[in-house]
Amino acid sequence: MSSEVSDSWLSFIVQLVATLIGAFVGFGLVIVWDRKQKKKALQETRISVINSIKQELEENQKGLEFMIKNMPSWSNTEGRFTGDFGLASTPAFESAVGGGDFLLLPKDLQQPVREIYHNFNLFNEFMTDIIRFSSFHFSPEHASKEANNLRNRIQERINILRPALNELLPKLESHLK
Repeated sequence: MSSEVSDSWLSFIVQLVATLIGAFVGFGLVIVWDRKQKKKALQETRISVINSIKQELEENQKGLEFMIKNMPSWSNTEGRFTGDFGLASTPAFESAVGGGDFLLLPKDLQQPVREIYHNFNLFNEFMTDIIRFSSFHFSPEHASKEANNLRNRIQERINILRPALNELLPKLESHLK
């Protein structure tokens, strides 16, 4: 009887050890697979964020080039700005920042992207100031001076944004590959 009991215990211990080894190996494989899936999902999100910001910046770049050719100008005779008015688009950036996905961007892209969008926000503020300015009536001398000031602020933003975009867009493209 003693031999049967020891054989039972030995069989039980072998089965227990085999079960534990199988469970630990399985658990380890699940952890590795889960980490791989999370890494893949983060990479897909990073690519999506870079792509949407790149597309938005390309559209804004086209808008800037159009704005350069059609910059609003002050008309003393009409007492308002004439020309085309446009605002830069920022939803892709705002969504990335608001959703926390902006931090997924590579470190070398974060600061330049922030700076460009800061300048686009200033551009939009100045353009809004021009639109508002047109709704007030000022004396021609005063209006002309202020209108020039507003127009110069927009031109300054354009002068900052154009080279910054030309430098950043290829970097964004290289991170998509």
